[in-house]
Amino acid sequence: MSVSLSNDCTRLLLHVIKDIALAEDREEILTVINNRVRAIFHFYNYCLLTVDESNEVHAFVDSSGDGIDDIAQNKLLFTSLLQRADHDWPPLIVNYKNDPLFYDNEKSLAILKAGECHKGLCELLKARGKVFGCLILNFENDIKLDDTDTLLFRTIIEQFSIALDNILSNEKIIHKERDLNKLLHLIDDLVHIRQRNDLARMIRDKIKPILDFDDAVILIVDKYKKRARHFLNIATDERKAHPFYMQIVQHDLPLEGSALHPIVNHRGDIHYMNVASYLHQYPESPALLLMQQTGLNHSLTVKLWWGGDLIGLFMLHFADEAPIHGINNNLIRAVGNQVAVAVANILATEDVEQGEKEKTVLLSISEAIKSIRKKQDLLQVISRKIKPLFTFNDMVIALVNADNKTQRVFLLHTEEKRRQSVYFQPTVQQDYPINDGVFDQVLKADRPVVINVKEARKSFPAAGYLNFIYANGIQEMVSTPIRYMPNVKGVLILQSEKKNAFFEKDFNLLQALSDQLAVAVANILITEDINRKEKERSIQLSVIQHLTSSQPWVQRFEGIAKALQQRFAFRFAYFTCEKKDNLDGYGYGFLYVGGNECQYIDKSHFFRLLHLNEERFKRLKMPAGHDKKIPVPDLIAEGLELRSQVSFTYTFPAYGYFYISLFNTAEKFYEKYDQEAFHRIMAEITPNFETNLYSDEIIRLKEKLEHEKVDLADEMMSTYNFDDMIGASKVMQKVYKNIKQVAKTDVTVLITGETGTGKELLARSIHNYSDRKNNVMVKVNCAVLPPHLIESELFGHEKGAFTGAIAKRLGKFEIANGSTLFLDEIAELSPDLQAKLLRVLQEKEFERVGSNKVIKINVRIVAATNRNLEKEVLEGRFRSDLYYRLAVFPIELPPLRERKEDIVLLGRHFLDKYNHKFNKSVTGFSTGIITEMLQSQWPGNIREMEHLIERAVMLCSGKIITSIHTSKKILERQPGFQQSGVVIKSLAQSEKEHILNILKITNGRIRGAGGAAELLNIKPTTLEARMKKLGVEKKFLG
Repeated sequence: MSVSLSNDCTRLLLHVIKDIALAEDREEILTVINNRVRAIFHFYNYCLLTVDESNEVHAFVDSSGDGIDDIAQNKLLFTSLLQRADHDWPPLIVNYKNDPLFYDNEKSLAILKAGECHKGLCELLKARGKVFGCLILNFENDIKLDDTDTLLFRTIIEQFSIALDNILSNEKIIHKERDLNKLLHLIDDLVHIRQRNDLARMIRDKIKPILDFDDAVILIVDKYKKRARHFLNIATDERKAHPFYMQIVQHDLPLEGSALHPIVNHRGDIHYMNVASYLHQYPESPALLLMQQTGLNHSLTVKLWWGGDLIGLFMLHFADEAPIHGINNNLIRAVGNQVAVAVANILATEDVEQGEKEKTVLLSISEAIKSIRKKQDLLQVISRKIKPLFTFNDMVIALVNADNKTQRVFLLHTEEKRRQSVYFQPTVQQDYPINDGVFDQVLKADRPVVINVKEARKSFPAAGYLNFIYANGIQEMVSTPIRYMPNVKGVLILQSEKKNAFFEKDFNLLQALSDQLAVAVANILITEDINRKEKERSIQLSVIQHLTSSQPWVQRFEGIAKALQQRFAFRFAYFTCEKKDNLDGYGYGFLYVGGNECQYIDKSHFFRLLHLNEERFKRLKMPAGHDKKIPVPDLIAEGLELRSQVSFTYTFPAYGYFYISLFNTAEKFYEKYDQEAFHRIMAEITPNFETNLYSDEIIRLKEKLEHEKVDLADEMMSTYNFDDMIGASKVMQKVYKNIKQVAKTDVTVLITGETGTGKELLARSIHNYSDRKNNVMVKVNCAVLPPHLIESELFGHEKGAFTGAIAKRLGKFEIANGSTLFLDEIAELSPDLQAKLLRVLQEKEFERVGSNKVIKINVRIVAATNRNLEKEVLEGRFRSDLYYRLAVFPIELPPLRERKEDIVLLGRHFLDKYNHKFNKSVTGFSTGIITEMLQSQWPGNIREMEHLIERAVMLCSGKIITSIHTSKKILERQPGFQQSGVVIKSLAQSEKEHILNILKITNGRIRGAGGAAELLNIKPTTLEARMKKLGVEKKFLG
């Protein structure tokens, strides 16, 4: 049935159509709806919806004020209307409260009730055969809408569709022109960019206003698509301050297993990401967590292409979703293309600059390397010039050994924390097979090889060093071959604590660098070989010089030990030179104590260190020439905790054998080439060795006979002798009684008495009568050692405990363990050392300097002083608690003036002693001299008497001593004291100068024809004894 409009309706319709036709923009079209259309239909509110190219529905305008387009009603209507698109049906009239489409939707129904909308009049907007929207009129009351209303509404909709389509088309054209203008300006600016800062400024100032993003990031994708690195970041200060920001920027991002994987593998060029959704899939992603925590909820990524390759990602981050919907895909794709051009230009510029920089660096390194001849110099070049070029923590150069089967570290630049590991030295000093899966792989490669340490250690168990570096933080390494001439073949390795630390762009520089390092390595090897040969020859000459000297064997071996120390860095050296029929000797041991000094270890000390007695030691010795291993070196190694040794044995057919072994505390310290060098050096010195042995053996036997005669004479003269103490007076008998009472106990003894009364003899007597007599008494003079060395002397020190402590040293307490320690001049100890000594006396334990390891000891203390300790305590110079600890059993030695009855007895003892020494036959003292000695106060006590009688015997030309300078007659005797222009010197000083003059004439020679002993007409042994007593050493000859 046809419906006709009344004249009034027709007139109104014409006015509406005219106004619609004249509308040119949104404002005017909406004015027509609000004025003309509302005057016809009297609706409550209206909604105008449009559909974009992606079929997304948007509200062109909504006059309801309730957000209905966002929650369902109008979209539900629009969905229902779309079903009518292919039919020529009249406009849809909807009763909201009865229509199940809305009645079943609780949200929609609630809003309808709140807005009191009862009915809706709806129609689709069509143009050019397509639906592009709809217009919905909502009515407040349940009004009646008839066919006339629907006809009138359809007529208006037809004209409205034409006008709105034109308006929307014009808007698209305007937007495209605007975007095109912006894009043209961008293209012009972007093509000229060559610096990252310029691109950052362009994105911030010109692209951000177009795309309305909050933050932007540009990532560079590795061409193998295994990882990406940050290229540029446009972020707010708030986000830059976030803890995750630097972690994200400074580390490369893996493409596999990360939020980048779906972006890179997305088929299209543009990818949208909802941060919350992606966090469910990648909950530990620092980048996603940073975005979420700083309010970035959405991300839009456009891929950057150059030359057909994906070179990067341009990522735009948004707080709200709305700006993303306003972005035209073609626009953002075009922006991405121009950004790709700028990024490619910047990378090309940086490559050129990097190439120039690398060329400059290589020239600089080449200049520095060409003069290098030492490893230390190469390490400095690595630290100053190479380390700044690459992101690495450690650098290693490993070379193939001479056997062409193994390889070992040649040079190592490593951080201190790895050097502190107990496994560091064993790892770097070990040889490894070439075919370990890593080393051989690099040797065969033409380009640097990147190795994931965690995976490689599982795949290549022969490369044992990988376990150490992985356990100490190394994650990745890059290695390249080193080749230079036949003698240099190996690999250069850079190690990093970070994953993905090495890029292919650096490989050319690394390869060029390895070629230059190969030259430096070759130069160092040549120099080391020359220096080695020169040093070995120098050591050989020094060893031969000491071996063929006329010194006692202990001094010869000490000189040989010092010479060998320069090359072999031993901790302990042991020499044995024995006859075939006498294999029970101890030999000679020397402990390296630092600098160029070695300490001779005598037999008792040696046995104590090894926890052996002499009988067991003799049983363990084996004859030279046997195939069985001599166990002495093993005993030494075990007893002194020495883990490496190098040995040499030479057998003399007519004599016996010569054996030397050097030990070190480090495991595998001596390598094969050390053994070879040791044998080369020692093999050169053996031809003349046997001759020296024979001649020295003859001299040794003669000296032994001389000493036996002297010892027998000394024994015969020991009347009234209490273990070398002379005296028959009552006061001395009391002292002897005290010695017998205390000797067998472990009680601490304090000996007091004036200077020269014989306190050390008394201490030795206590020791010799004690159960500790089989061990050597250890003596320390507290007055002669510098204050800063006393603690080390008493308690020992560890290697590195202080400057100059280059090796561990045993202290006197440790050496005296099981024996007696004599502390002479105890009053001279500083207050802090008094406290430490008190603790040792109380606890029977101590620690070496530089160590916290407690050492238990069993030492008997005998102390001595010439001071009044009670007075020292009262005046605050000596600790009272230490005094009471020391004075458990005090013994006072009387001065000589208080034991007159012993003076003649002592005089006779010294007369016999120096008769024998000077080969004289003086029979006694004159009566006047005896009287003078009895009247003297003897301020110097027994020591003064001995020196005066020694001089008197030397000067005496008859049988009776008639002149002696006691303290009554003597002047203030100081060296060089002058009176009336005459220089007065002591007898000892005169004798010393005379001996020195004779030694200068003989060029230091003592024995044989033309020697000093022959010129002085005394025996060589007598002269050596006087030289030792007077402190004459050959070093004074120059």
